[in-house]
Amino acid sequence: MQFRDYQNIHELLRETTAAIPDEKAFAWIPSPGQTESVTWREFYSQVLQAAKSLIALGVQKDDKVNIISYTSYKWLLTDQAIMSIGACTVASTIRTWQRIAAILSIIPTPFSSLWKTSPS
Repeated sequence: MQFRDYQNIHELLRETTAAIPDEKAFAWIPSPGQTESVTWREFYSQVLQAAKSLIALGVQKDDKVNIISYTSYKWLLTDQAIMSIGACTVASTIRTWQRIAAILSIIPTPFSSLWKTSPS
């Protein structure tokens, strides 16, 4: 088996998408008895969309971005988008909005104010 030395994860994603665009990339179970999936082409398109949104929010190369979420497809998508613009993911998996508030009170971020209220 030959191994390729990729410059970064995004290069690997781009090459995989070019090689097998219509193959299933990821599948998950959103609720009991239901499955969803995306192809590499769909996933890469979503990564680029998310990356553009992060850039519009002011995220830049070498920034650290904290993902506060359960492990999920959306977490993976966001992680890939962050890495594709050269930023670094700092992940936190937490269970309650109270913990989110506690984390943001000690780790100031440009987006901390977005998390001041809990969802209804």
